Amino acid sequence: MMYNITEDDYTFVERDDQDHWVVRLKTGPYADTFYTYGKVSIVPPEGGWSDDDDDNIGTLQFTYGLIESSHDLEELSEDGEFNDYIAAVLQHLLEDSFAKGDYRIGDESRDDDTTESDKQ
Repeated sequence: MMYNITEDDYTFVERDDQDHWVVRLKTGPYADTFYTYGKVSIVPPEGGWSDDDDDNIGTLQFTYGLIESSHDLEELSEDGEFNDYIAAVLQHLLEDSFAKGDYRIGDESRDDDTTESDKQ
């Protein structure tokens, strides 16, 4: 499923129980879910990056930590649609950051207990 995420769909919040900014989903099926992104990377396509290939599409890979939700956190961590949704949020965050010239999100020294995702 494709999601048309905008900055109206999420916000960053500070929480007393977290050392870093937290993402709060404001709209959609997971509204009022709070989580953090961990390590984010782009895995090259199977054949590697190529200047001759117009389909150079890597896979967005990331970890995340669920904090709070009206949904069961264990079920969310196993929910493919939720994974796709927060992958779309992350994609928007990255695109927006590059458009604004703000390339760093979060703290790279952070080491959390997180769940890994593999989404394109």
